[in-house]
Amino acid sequence: MKLTPIYAAVFGLFSCAASAQSAHQHGVAELFFAASGEELEIEIHSPADNFLGFEHAPVNEQQYKILDDAKKQAAQGMSLFSFAGGECELEEVTQHWGSLDQADAEHKDHDHHDHAAHDEHKDHDDHDHAAHDEHKDHDDHDHAAHDEHKDHDDHNHAAHDEHKGHDDHDHAAHDEHKGHDDHDHAAHDEHKGHDDHDHDHAAHASHEDVRLTYHFHCHHLDELKSFDLELFKLFPRMEKIQVQGASERGQVAFDVTPAQNKVNL
Repeated sequence: MKLTPIYAAVFGLFSCAASAQSAHQHGVAELFFAASGEELEIEIHSPADNFLGFEHAPVNEQQYKILDDAKKQAAQGMSLFSFAGGECELEEVTQHWGSLDQADAEHKDHDHHDHAAHDEHKDHDDHDHAAHDEHKDHDDHDHAAHDEHKDHDDHNHAAHDEHKGHDDHDHAAHDEHKGHDDHDHAAHDEHKGHDDHDHDHAAHASHEDVRLTYHFHCHHLDELKSFDLELFKLFPRMEKIQVQGASERGQVAFDVTPAQNKVNL
């Protein structure tokens, strides 16, 4: 697509935003748009916390699901923007979630590997069940032999009682050792608290930014006067979006909020 002066100007804004974003501020995002001819481009920059409630790599299945759901919602461009005219159709969506993309990909690869290993193990289990049935008759024979040895075991129990006094001595030694174990457990608990603190600190120190790009083809772009941002409904942690953009009508810069979510071209 040949860039018009409007597009060239706003893509300059996109480039500046990518290289020098505003201060990382939770609850605040940036939106850049350019409208010209029959093309509308919208780009959103935001802390990951606005979408997820966290910014570190997911640490459990619940957080992986939150990330997956957020990506699916972010891909639904027509549900994020309500256009007032213009007959705009979504043509392309690009998502960048920083290091969270890599963590998500590694998790999905791991899940795929686990499923494959599970299927192989299932075939092995089927084989084991067949072998188990073959050994059943052998086990019945072993039970009969066990009954013959019962009287011999009664004799061994009597010998076991003679050793009871020796066992009592061992228990006393075990009690002395218990005090040493309690000390080791206390030291372990102290170390665990230190590890938990380090993990929490690493998670808190993590800052990830998300970049979402939406390209629309609008059959009657000249009739598009505005569009509403539905991101506030889908991602309620988002409190304010700073808007910059340009169209045939000129350039604009203003803030939108959940109470005032209309972007005027």
